[in-house]
Amino acid sequence: MPALPFGFVVFLTAALALGGCQTMIQQSENGNWIDIIPGSTLTLNQPVQVAQDRARVFFVNGRARASGASYRPSCALEVRRISRDGPQTIPAATIRIKRIQHYWTEVVDVRAPDALALRLAGMGGDGGGDGGYSMIQTGFHLWLDDSADPNLMRLTCLGILADPVDAYPPTLEDIRTALGQLATLTVVSTTQ
Repeated sequence: MPALPFGFVVFLTAALALGGCQTMIQQSENGNWIDIIPGSTLTLNQPVQVAQDRARVFFVNGRARASGASYRPSCALEVRRISRDGPQTIPAATIRIKRIQHYWTEVVDVRAPDALALRLAGMGGDGGGDGGYSMIQTGFHLWLDDSADPNLMRLTCLGILADPVDAYPPTLEDIRTALGQLATLTVVSTTQ
C-alpha cells in the first residue's frame, strides 16, 4: 500500500480536528440542528444588573433574576469579578461570541443536617442513597469577547434539571424564550 503524501495527512488531520470542534444546537424541539460558529452575537437590549456578591444574573422566561431555574431552560450572564460594594451594571451593547462549548452540570440537594443523619443512620452501608444517578442540566457556554469590557465572561444556557437519560440541552427557541426582550441572540451558522 503506497504511503499518503505528508500534506494530505496534515490536511486530513486538520479537517477531522476542526470538524470535531463543531457545536450543534437544535433550532426548536423538532427542528433542524445547526452549527454555531464564532461571530454570533449577544445583544443586551437594556442594561442588566448583577447583584452585589454575585457573579451572574439569570434570565428565566424573559425576566432577570438572582437565581436560576431547574424547571425550565434558563441562561446566566456571568462576570469575572464579584462586587462587594453594590450591584454591577452591564450596559446595553452587542457582544461578539468568540467560542461555543457544550456543558453539563451535576446538581445535588443539600437537606437539613438532622434529615441527612437520620437517613444515613437507618439506611445501611450505601449511605442512604437510592443507587440512582445524580440529576444534571446540559447546555452551552457562549464565551463572550471581553475586549470592550474585561469583566464580561460568558453566557451559560441550560435545559431543565433531569436524570441523565432525560437531560437535553436547550434549543435556540428555548434560549430566546429565556432571554425574552432583555437580550437577543443572533446566530451565525454554516448550516442555517
